[in-house]
Amino acid sequence: MTTHYEGQLSLADIADLAGVTRPAVSNWRARNDDFPAPVEGSPERRPLFSFHEVLTWLAGQKLLPSNWKTNATAVLVSSAINPMAVGSGGSATVVLVALAVLAVYKNGGGEEWDELLEQEEDAYSALTRFLKILSPDVLSGEQVANIIAETSSTAVDDLKTMVNGLGQVDEGSYDAAADIIIGSIFGRSGRGALGHYTTSTEVSELMINAARTTTSAGATVFDPTCGASGMLLGLGAHIDNGTLIGNDVEEDAVVVSALRFYLNDLSAEFSASDILTDDPQLGLQADTIVCEPPFGPRMSSENFKTVSSFLKPYIGAKTRLMMSAEPAFLVYAATHLAPKGRAYVLTNITLCSDEKLEDFRSKLVARGMVEAIVQLPQRLLNTTSIPTALWVLRAPNSSKASSPVLLADASEAEDPEENIAEWLTSMREGKETSIPSGTITLADMVTGDSNLLPSRVLKEPLDTDALLHEFNESWESLYGIVQNISSTLPENRPVVDELPKSSVTTPLAKIESLSKLNPRYFRSAEEAGEDSVSARVLRSRNEREPEEVFINKEASALRPGDLIIPWLPHEPASVFEDTEGVWVPKHQTYALRVNGSDFLPEYLAACVNAQFNEVDDGSRIPRRRPSDIKIPLLDVEEQRKIVEATDSLRKISAQADTLAKQADSALTAAINLVYFGADM
Repeated sequence: MTTHYEGQLSLADIADLAGVTRPAVSNWRARNDDFPAPVEGSPERRPLFSFHEVLTWLAGQKLLPSNWKTNATAVLVSSAINPMAVGSGGSATVVLVALAVLAVYKNGGGEEWDELLEQEEDAYSALTRFLKILSPDVLSGEQVANIIAETSSTAVDDLKTMVNGLGQVDEGSYDAAADIIIGSIFGRSGRGALGHYTTSTEVSELMINAARTTTSAGATVFDPTCGASGMLLGLGAHIDNGTLIGNDVEEDAVVVSALRFYLNDLSAEFSASDILTDDPQLGLQADTIVCEPPFGPRMSSENFKTVSSFLKPYIGAKTRLMMSAEPAFLVYAATHLAPKGRAYVLTNITLCSDEKLEDFRSKLVARGMVEAIVQLPQRLLNTTSIPTALWVLRAPNSSKASSPVLLADASEAEDPEENIAEWLTSMREGKETSIPSGTITLADMVTGDSNLLPSRVLKEPLDTDALLHEFNESWESLYGIVQNISSTLPENRPVVDELPKSSVTTPLAKIESLSKLNPRYFRSAEEAGEDSVSARVLRSRNEREPEEVFINKEASALRPGDLIIPWLPHEPASVFEDTEGVWVPKHQTYALRVNGSDFLPEYLAACVNAQFNEVDDGSRIPRRRPSDIKIPLLDVEEQRKIVEATDSLRKISAQADTLAKQADSALTAAINLVYFGADM
């Protein structure tokens, strides 16, 4: 393409583009008079630069890597869509247009864009002809027309920037670019606004891994609430010759899904319909159904009647659904399965325990529709703390009524997305699992109650011998912790006047002696290539088993003294100390190496964790940013005084946390003995 791409880059974007650190870019800017000036109107503290000018300057200085397009996909996409995203407030239109443009480039029609701009009177007319290549093979003519119509209020320059900018994306990275576009617009929205289009990475992985336990080559896979089809796409990539079907109540979501599949070289059928009131797949018998329905969707009185009539043949006329449609999604999924098929549905746990749904649950089990329920961690969804459960359903078959329902309590488990397949397979084979698991029968539900919440059903009765042992152990541990704290406490309190002080600070991002570590790692040695070595991913929680990965032997693995800063502020920064084996930082972590002797990593970690660096950016999920982290400037000897003065306090703080937990344990043991220990 000959048209200059006028996207805008931040200093961090330029660093990613050139494969260097941000301080290096700041140095180029300070030491080179010909470095491009910020664009007009750019914020002074966070300047933006013309993509074309930066690219030209980097190329002229021979600072542009030969594979910059492949490495800078995220930068290219971000700078291309940001102007339109800002102008539209981040609407679905941005995603639709951007994916459609990528699809045209993939289809081979992108080279005509410059010619179309010269031939047509305006950019909108050029875009109309540009996107028509997608019909009828990728989208229908009506869908293409709707996308074009949605750009009517878009600024012409923003539109040109998007089309020109996405034309810079490497042709082998269209699928990755689509993921970045969807994540950047929809992923910011949580479960509100545009958030219903996407499923979190953890939930997608969990659902895909669960469904793969019963999904084989040639399977028909259906997602009745597909959104942007992350689950359907992920599952389809794992099976050969599958028939993939998606549906969503939103027409825009269906178009996004169709474009996304095209950019990933996969085929699927999509429909836009409210499945509970206007079923688009009557008579479908799918081998696998994956579904994350909305939580607590409300129904009008008219829709309530329609849904009730749909449910009546399966669960009886007396079932009370209130005004929420969640129970109906379970029945819909089960009644669209092949005889040996399985549906995997993620719901609020209230469906397992709500007293008003006792009869509903009993009828599901009596019809043989429930194979398993796995209770999941409360924080599984990164945008809400609503606790969830995974229902594994079968097609209605009364002969299965005598089969016990498999239950597993993963509410306290780590990484359920990685372990769900193992849990389900073990339960089906009657083997023990690494989490509490068991069964409940229809007879148990009739004689007791129909509560199917795994944590309640699987709760073990307390044993008096175990209680006595816990009581004694708790008090012995308490004495030990108190003694450790006493020995750790400094004999002399630090003198306040002798502590170094500084009124001058610098952002962490501007410390030139820090270099960023970002070694790419792979799940298998084959992906990493011939020159790969085994490594382990550093986790923020010590009790978590580290994951084994593979990295190129030339990659920068962690060394003792490297600074580890998690993006999420509730996890403290720390200094890497392990010296055994090869370690790499996990994703969503800043890993920084301190070069030279100007700063002590322990001092930097203490500053990051300090109250003056608390994060509150107004978002639901605040994130640390190096440019916002303030570091008081002290010389290295003064830093050492601070580290020495606070080292014992850090140890005491950790021991105090343990003391509080142990005190609660001792208190619980004592009260339990009051109730359960009467016969001792």
